[in-house]
Amino acid sequence: PTAQMLVAGAEYFWRLELLNFLGGYGLSRKDVIVRDSPLPVVQVIGGSFQKITRPTELTLFASAYAPTCVGAPSRRLLYAWEESSGRFNFTSFSKDPRFFKLKPYALDTLEKYVYSVMVTDKDGRTNFAVVNLEIVPSDLIVKIAGGSSRVVGEDAVITLDASSSEDPDVQLVRGEEAGITFKWECMQTSP
Repeated sequence: PTAQMLVAGAEYFWRLELLNFLGGYGLSRKDVIVRDSPLPVVQVIGGSFQKITRPTELTLFASAYAPTCVGAPSRRLLYAWEESSGRFNFTSFSKDPRFFKLKPYALDTLEKYVYSVMVTDKDGRTNFAVVNLEIVPSDLIVKIAGGSSRVVGEDAVITLDASSSEDPDVQLVRGEEAGITFKWECMQTSP
């Protein structure tokens, strides 16, 4: 339904139950309050569920506008970002309030964060958007020194060194110092 179909000043909730043939069950509830005046329209570009890796700079962008009458000047909007759980206190380095930016390695791998952006128009009307952010593990970077294909004599010593391999989620160290464990295998491929 559209907001015009509902009563201004009233509160509504929608409840959805899901059930599959294996007996799986899900339940969700959405609460909606209908205001008697238009609110700013807010969205976080990229969607409400996003994933990044730890060595990636976090950039969240909120797009918002305040509905106005045709021909009326657009209203100034104020943006306020916060991490919703209150467990983390990060400050964005962006000078543009529409952006929330953090340097690489600020967030922890395998952690989930919920950020919200509150947008307020000049008349004090507010609306918000939420993004659920998951920090996923990076793929390891395998580096083997002495590992290129080559032909050697039967009495040659073959040395392979993977100690410079990297876990991009661990900053400034490599190999075992980064918590990487090594498991080597050797297989004869012919004859």
